[in-house]
Amino acid sequence: MSIVAQRYANALFELAKEQDRLEDVDMQLKGLSELWRKSSSLRDVFSNPKFDAEQRRAIIDDIVNRVQGAVLVRNLLRLLSDRSRMKIIPALAVAFRRLTEARLGKVHAEVVSAVPLPEPYYDQLQQRLEHVTGKHVVIEKRVDPSVIAGVITRVGDRVFDGSAQGQLLQLREQLLGSQG
Repeated sequence: MSIVAQRYANALFELAKEQDRLEDVDMQLKGLSELWRKSSSLRDVFSNPKFDAEQRRAIIDDIVNRVQGAVLVRNLLRLLSDRSRMKIIPALAVAFRRLTEARLGKVHAEVVSAVPLPEPYYDQLQQRLEHVTGKHVVIEKRVDPSVIAGVITRVGDRVFDGSAQGQLLQLREQLLGSQG
């Protein structure tokens, strides 16, 4: 994630928190992020110099009015547009969501496995992680065939590597370490 997106997210978070609009702004950013990803014509408007600042502002105002967006979001988009930084919207939305969820006592856990796992596995894992972290855990599932066997779980900065490759590397380190 870019440092610039994180800085904008931090500033917006503080303003939204002061106005008690965290969840509203979060949902609006999520929608804008999806719109940005899906609409190549929207991305073209903000990267094409033939559109001037006033035309871009009119488009921003139209988008914000359609989604009944907060003044905070409109002002943010205008600022990003004026500074040619609209492309950071998806990263900014993710950063803002993480700040909001942390404020609400939630944490994300990325679970990577070689094949999709049964739902009861994820339910048990979620319960265990909630017990360990003391927070509500939101599990993000990802399938990666390169894992080969087992599961890799990331919660914040912590990685729990239960993959076959991870276990083999750990065994190798132990064996090399014991040769001393």
